[in-house]
Amino acid sequence: GSVLPSSLSCTGLSCQAQRQGRTRAVCLTRGNICISSVAALSTEQSRTVQQSQVSPLNFPPFVKDLFVGKFNKSVLSYAEVLNDESQFNLENKIREVRNFLDSNKELLEQVDRTGKISPDIINSFKQSGLFGLSIPQEFGGAGFLCTEIARFYEVFGCQLSLSEFMGTNEFLGYGVLLQHGSVEQKERYLARLAEGEMMAAWCLAEGGTGSDPDSVVCEAVEEGEEFVITGTKAWVTNGQGAQLFTVFAKLKVRNSFGEEEEKLTCFLVDKNELGVGELEISQPYALAGMRGLEVCDVRFEKCRVSRHAVLGSPGEGVSVLQSVLHRNKYMQAAGVVGSLRILLDDTIKHTKTRKQFGMPLSDFCLVRQQLARMAAKLYCLESMVFLTAGLADVSQHPDVEVESVIVKQFAAETSDYIVSGCLSLLGAQVNLDTSKYQQYMRDNQVLQGWQGSSNINKCFVGISGLRHLVQHQPELADLRQPANGNIIKTMRYHCKTLEHHVDRVSLRLDLSGCVHPGLQASARRLEWCVHKVHFVAQELLLKRGANIQVEEHLLERLSDLVTEVFVMTCAISRASRSFTLGLDNSEFEMNMVVPVSFESKQRVKRLIWETLNWDQEHSNRDEYLKHSGEYITRRGGYVAVHPLKKNSF
Repeated sequence: GSVLPSSLSCTGLSCQAQRQGRTRAVCLTRGNICISSVAALSTEQSRTVQQSQVSPLNFPPFVKDLFVGKFNKSVLSYAEVLNDESQFNLENKIREVRNFLDSNKELLEQVDRTGKISPDIINSFKQSGLFGLSIPQEFGGAGFLCTEIARFYEVFGCQLSLSEFMGTNEFLGYGVLLQHGSVEQKERYLARLAEGEMMAAWCLAEGGTGSDPDSVVCEAVEEGEEFVITGTKAWVTNGQGAQLFTVFAKLKVRNSFGEEEEKLTCFLVDKNELGVGELEISQPYALAGMRGLEVCDVRFEKCRVSRHAVLGSPGEGVSVLQSVLHRNKYMQAAGVVGSLRILLDDTIKHTKTRKQFGMPLSDFCLVRQQLARMAAKLYCLESMVFLTAGLADVSQHPDVEVESVIVKQFAAETSDYIVSGCLSLLGAQVNLDTSKYQQYMRDNQVLQGWQGSSNINKCFVGISGLRHLVQHQPELADLRQPANGNIIKTMRYHCKTLEHHVDRVSLRLDLSGCVHPGLQASARRLEWCVHKVHFVAQELLLKRGANIQVEEHLLERLSDLVTEVFVMTCAISRASRSFTLGLDNSEFEMNMVVPVSFESKQRVKRLIWETLNWDQEHSNRDEYLKHSGEYITRRGGYVAVHPLKKNSF
């Protein structure tokens, strides 16, 4: 098979290189990339470089700002963070990785049968520096931008297990170390992690702990200069191959009142420093899909670690967890994009060769519409992944957690839609146990709840947006109490929002002037939806949100609403750029985006009606559903009487 080059370090100028005040040179020899460092730039040279390249900006959070009625129109330019040299070098590396994976298809196909990623592939990735894509160059990593990393994970998606294996190691396994590790911890581990000398595992979940970190039972006890960790972690990816474990455990610390309380704390546990019997790792689970992840139980039995093993500060585990848990979830979606593209391409080829009633399937109008809708879904997902990566790159202090969760959730829904649609077109052969498409069904099922259920993701998006709104519009609290001398404020609010009640929203942002003329109608639909996000969020806080305690089903609808807006924004922005630059197939992109914007607006209208029209007929429909759910859970099952049952006997 093909052999990967010995180094895939970052080349060309990038935001990361500018922050470090240096650049790199590249030479191509016999197809291998040879990296040579260039002396640090002088201050004057560095300023010149920064003026000619993309520099980190004080970029506000895009989706959160939608909740306060702000729309950053620069996003409609679709972020380009790579210059020509960086883009050229990146695509060369991507081509090499893709050729390597293509030449090792047999090994990748064995993953689903053996439940293990081939050591040959893992070792090649280690030798090529692919285990340290996000690690800064001063610690031996590639120092790539998020955009570049997402491009690699898109290629890894040819086997979802591989993409998720690499992502868990990088963004969770040692992601906390990158964010909260001390200089000593980083110097000790990052270079070895970048070289693949050691791999990292994420230890948060337990048998009774899912999305609630406060329910962690694993405990740490302070004994002198050490901490003793005891407990069992579940669902640990690559538990058997990892040497470094990021572990969350409860530790007794003193609060501001001097009282002892148990607080979540994050620890680095080095397997090589443990005594005999302190660490036990189970055999991998027999997963239905993503079988190459080698998910295990990891048991810590009076495991002793030094005081210097704490990441962050004792008792600050929740804040440490929140800083990394959602931030890079969109990278998982990059792998999903690569996987779904392969499946969709296979399906399109099948419809061109498979004949029914004397005609290829591709000649039937309904089949063409199915293919177009799936292509549009994939186009939107791809656009969201790389726009989110661009936002992370151009921001000096990136705040893309909400965007990241939205993209991850949309990836799960898109996977479900495309896998179902493609397999229906591929025919009955996909139902055979020997069919290669069985893996898509299994992987898709695992993907739906992997790293957070849809309920948790959507509630997170809704709550994050409402909290942002409260911080920027504290006066909304006064409007909830009109009797306390706030009648005038209330009247002003109703006057300002009258246009929404009569559905005569003025498009003051003029988004249609920021896109290609062929997409101006789509941009007007987008702007209408943008204004509605702010209005709906305000109405929920005023009428249903005491102390931001909005009901979960309303948070879900608010999340769906803002997701539609983000989808439209990414798709319109990308299509406008493609048509303006005259890229290949740009007319095809525009033809997809126009119906996407129309259908998204219709869904937004429905969501608004369901969310706000409490005084309409059947306004208590949510109460009916809630009581029905409570009824069957109280009785422990489906209790409807059989339709053939009679009262006579």
